[in-house]
Amino acid sequence: MTEYTKLSRDETLYGKKNMLQLQLELLTILKRIKEYRSLRNDEFALKISLKNKVDETLLAIQNFEKLIPKMKIPDMPRKQQPAEQDYESTPSIFHKDLSIDQELERIKAKLSKLR
Repeated sequence: MTEYTKLSRDETLYGKKNMLQLQLELLTILKRIKEYRSLRNDEFALKISLKNKVDETLLAIQNFEKLIPKMKIPDMPRKQQPAEQDYESTPSIFHKDLSIDQELERIKAKLSKLR
């Protein structure tokens, strides 16, 4: 046993408007989904085309490099090795085993040699 309820004219009109609005929104969503799929397919085709063009360009560059004659670069003369420094001219920072008084005497001796 089913029970029915009677709807007023305003309630049925409201229900029909809502149903039509829902159908309209669903059709709009379906239309946008189809547009999206179409754009994604176009994007995929463009990506494949771009990849093929890049591959062709790389192949052309490789072929071009094979055709170009190779230059022989002459050997450059090497720089001469710096001469060994004498330990007398090195700063006193490197002589950590000497006491401060010994360092002072050493520096005074160097100064007297320079005058």
